[in-house]
Amino acid sequence: MAYPTLSDLKAQLGITGNDQDTRLAGALAGARGAVENYCGYVWERTDAETRTFERRGGGAQGSWFDISNPGLLSIQAGEVWRYVRPDDVLMLLDSDYVLRRFSVGGDGPYDRITVGGVYEFCRITGVWGAGLVAPAEVGEVVKMVATAIYEAGSGQLIAGDDSAGDAVFDDGLVQFMLNGHRRYR
Repeated sequence: MAYPTLSDLKAQLGITGNDQDTRLAGALAGARGAVENYCGYVWERTDAETRTFERRGGGAQGSWFDISNPGLLSIQAGEVWRYVRPDDVLMLLDSDYVLRRFSVGGDGPYDRITVGGVYEFCRITGVWGAGLVAPAEVGEVVKMVATAIYEAGSGQLIAGDDSAGDAVFDDGLVQFMLNGHRRYR
């Protein structure tokens, strides 16, 4: 089962008209975001988008960035940067940070990007996700969470806003159904 659609949610709730579509779509987006954040995984691939990551480690000679969540399938562009400090030898004139562009070849999945030099942030443009269909349990939980968000009256969400879905993860059934699908346990 893929992620539930607006039609799937409407059928479950017994809604036939279109007057609640905005609230229902917001509830679905919030539920999907909350489930993906809880699991630490995105099953369906995204369009190309840019995401930023903080440095996770490295020494004076290099930096590495954990890009495993939600998983990078292919990279189109990347850059790393650090803020310039007064004692920085590599200070660029008329700039408040040092930037270096990079690229890697081939398709993912990538879990880690390593670059030479000390950089604080990494920004990558690429296609994210697993390229797979969400498991049936995940799709069912998205419907359950979306229903809870809608019935609580907080369905006025923008795509990607998962804040309303966080409260429903206190439910033991939701946690039980998602436990085997969590990336980091």
